[in-house]
Amino acid sequence: MQAMKSDKRILLLQLLLVLVIRSAVSCADSDAPHQGAPNASAEQLPPGFVRGDVVSYSYVPIRRWSPKESIGILPYLFEYSLLQQMDGTPLERYHDENVRRIDIASQWSTAVMLSARQDEYRDEIINLMLRAFSRRQLIVLSNYYDRRDKDGGPYNNVKHILEKLWQCRDEVLVNPEGDRATGRQLINNVLAVKCGDEGEAGLGTKGLEQLFAEFDRLIRLRRMDDEQPFRHIRAWYNMIGYAALNYNGGYAATQQDVDLHHRVKLPANTQCIGVDVYHYWGHKWSPFDPADLSIPREKVRAHTNEWHRLRTRYYPHGLDVRVCKNADDPATWLPECWNDTHALMSGIELAGANDAMMWYIGVSGQLGGTPDCEPLTYTTPVETMEAYYDELKAGPWVALSWWVFSSWSGTCHGGLEYYDRTLKHYTPGHPEGIPYSDEMLDYWHDEYVRVKMKMFNDVVNNQFAHLNGPVAPLTKDTTAVQPAEKPRAAKRSGPTQTAEKLLPGFVRGDVTSYSYVPNKYWKQQESFGICPYLFEYGLMKWQGDKPLEAFHAENIRRIDLASQWSTCIELYNRYDNYRDEIINLMIRCFRNRQLIILNARSGEKEHKEHKNAFRNFIDILDKLWENRNDTLTNPEGDKATGLQLINNILAVNIGDEGLSILKTEGLENINRRIEQQVKHRLIDGQRPFAHIKTWYNEVHYGIGTYAANEEDLAAGRCKWPANSEFIGVDVYHYWGFQFTAFDPDGPNVTRSWVMQHAVSWQNVITKYYRPDFKVAIGDGWDPKHKNDTHAMLQAIDLADADQAMMLFIANSSNLPGSYTTPIETMDAYYDSIKEGPWVGLSWWVFDDNSAGQSNCTLDYLDKTLTRYTPETPQGADYSVQQLEDYRNRFIASRTRMFNDVVNNQFAHLNGPAPEQLQTISHQQNYRKD
Repeated sequence: MQAMKSDKRILLLQLLLVLVIRSAVSCADSDAPHQGAPNASAEQLPPGFVRGDVVSYSYVPIRRWSPKESIGILPYLFEYSLLQQMDGTPLERYHDENVRRIDIASQWSTAVMLSARQDEYRDEIINLMLRAFSRRQLIVLSNYYDRRDKDGGPYNNVKHILEKLWQCRDEVLVNPEGDRATGRQLINNVLAVKCGDEGEAGLGTKGLEQLFAEFDRLIRLRRMDDEQPFRHIRAWYNMIGYAALNYNGGYAATQQDVDLHHRVKLPANTQCIGVDVYHYWGHKWSPFDPADLSIPREKVRAHTNEWHRLRTRYYPHGLDVRVCKNADDPATWLPECWNDTHALMSGIELAGANDAMMWYIGVSGQLGGTPDCEPLTYTTPVETMEAYYDELKAGPWVALSWWVFSSWSGTCHGGLEYYDRTLKHYTPGHPEGIPYSDEMLDYWHDEYVRVKMKMFNDVVNNQFAHLNGPVAPLTKDTTAVQPAEKPRAAKRSGPTQTAEKLLPGFVRGDVTSYSYVPNKYWKQQESFGICPYLFEYGLMKWQGDKPLEAFHAENIRRIDLASQWSTCIELYNRYDNYRDEIINLMIRCFRNRQLIILNARSGEKEHKEHKNAFRNFIDILDKLWENRNDTLTNPEGDKATGLQLINNILAVNIGDEGLSILKTEGLENINRRIEQQVKHRLIDGQRPFAHIKTWYNEVHYGIGTYAANEEDLAAGRCKWPANSEFIGVDVYHYWGFQFTAFDPDGPNVTRSWVMQHAVSWQNVITKYYRPDFKVAIGDGWDPKHKNDTHAMLQAIDLADADQAMMLFIANSSNLPGSYTTPIETMDAYYDSIKEGPWVGLSWWVFDDNSAGQSNCTLDYLDKTLTRYTPETPQGADYSVQQLEDYRNRFIASRTRMFNDVVNNQFAHLNGPAPEQLQTISHQQNYRKD
């Protein structure tokens, strides 16, 4: 009897061994990195591990993001329908192909979606989870609520996977490729489960409530050995768009939608909630075939931008959405009728769903290839994918999944076909589809990868740079893929990475400053994809010899206005008797986390007993150093020590557009004077002003005097000095009557036309093309003759100016003889400048310093714009509504830029906004506490 038991044990062990080999979910000695306790600080975790609701091996944390917290970030990127599978066929049969797909998608994703469609998929799903873990991918499983009958209960397939992982929670599992993780580590990389799709109108509020409640009971809140190991896993339910096809969508944004239109209110226990709305380029409604490369890509993007303006755009000042009628009527093509971003935000608020997160499914594919396919579409261009990302990131969405990765029923063709170069071209003349040329297949592949990698790099190396080490994950057979032609934005390493140890609001750069962005020198390769310094030119109100204090209240108002969207403030210390009031205003800037730019123009004419601006600058520094350890207080009660104000000084403006007179040697001498009398100045054994940079600005390359090459020098142009620091140019896109094809405020002009025109201008003047692009003097309207980005890069190389950083002055003003500068022009400036090597963008001009002859930034804000047209060259009044619209769009534009810098490019540095300090009685000057 004992022998029989022994033989059975041996047989059982043999059978188990066979099963382990077949499933390849085997246990090995535990040498995977230990995750530590959930409350361990991220700095103590092994490389690749990040802390959220759990400690996961990922690029981004697993955590709940409220809609407010989600503005300007988009942590979760993944591909829909990733797996190759077929009902009735073991999933193991597709193992190699599915590993390949995971390796491809993980180059640009932060999560992988795996379909737990059949219970027998369990062990193979775990194999693939191990592969995803090795690629630092979070995991989204799919197991719909309505498969309960097929699966023996709701979410049973996922439950069995998690049970297996919990059983092996302390053991190392190994897949056939040798990827390793413990069961607990895989559990902690599970982000969510997709529980259902587009049936909320039938489920109703109660049905949706039950869907989430059952998930909580069976998965999320389930207790295992006195723990709740799955508590971090969210349920994701996806709905059709708010407007749907004929405005008969399912979910409600308002109580009126419920009462009058019988829409479904979301339940209060909503977790991850999303929509899928696709911008297909249908043959019947697209203005052109986007595969025609003779069409400017800006025109392709403009068409997509117009779609997003309706469907996904986030409007910072809010949007009152409503159910409209007759989708075919262009009069209803309004964001208020179509916008899912604000509809879903309102729906979440209506439901009181405090734990809800917003997820979106966008399109990266095309329709065609089967007789019943309707509508047929052109290949979705990469500009459409890029626009999805840009719009969703700017708003409250936290996840973007791409429909569809692999082909779907032979009709939907997706990302894998771009990647594998197997796309077909579906056109009205060839609805069956014809092969693309090899050149076009290469184009689609390269552009698809470039755009996807751009998104990934923005999330991993920008939004979440503080979590991610410098090494990108390896992939199995895609290592030849390069993310982009131009340099990638460098991760913030070194001093700024330790900024978390500083007090809230303080960041470490060349000095520790109270600011949103570090006060530091940026190497040229670090400058791509960021633009830390945003400010307004001509901000202050002043008048000749009048005491600056006379304008104190107005200047405080202006600083407070501009601080909403700026990271630094320029203050004008023209006269020596401005000193104490300038310090008052510096304290206000400090309170608003603004870096400061002062003036030291050595050529400033002396006036009576007043010293020149250079001497005034030195006097300010002397006074601040004298009070370096004292707390200074301005009339509003804002406080800072002298040393804190010194450390918030970014630069001094040393001159403007006079290089032809100064020559290289003259500018070099001014820089040297600053070096000797400011930067290298030794006081009490310290050099407290060493971080303050000089800034000199020159006119546009096309009409200016700075040299980009030896030929320019031979033609009499001037070289930048080798000791240049901040150098810049000002080039303005005024919409002059003589050279603008249309009035941007015309009644039949679409915003996409305006944007297209603005982008076309930037493509000549500011767009960064590639490292080997060169400019030369010429008259043609062409980047090779007009592009200041590349002219400046060449000029810096020519001068051997290793410390030079590039700062641009752009216009948000207009002159008589030009139309009002549209907001799209400002947006296009920022987008183009940020993508290139510039680190600063100043807006010309905030106040009108031309005796009332032009509009300026303040006119947008104070609703005092004048409308100039060829018919009314002397100016006419805008309507009250037009002025309000301009103001709102202006603020939304500036706020978008600010949020991109502060909450995206430098999110790892910025805590909550500084507290509003109580206003105290007005005093003439600052005082010591």
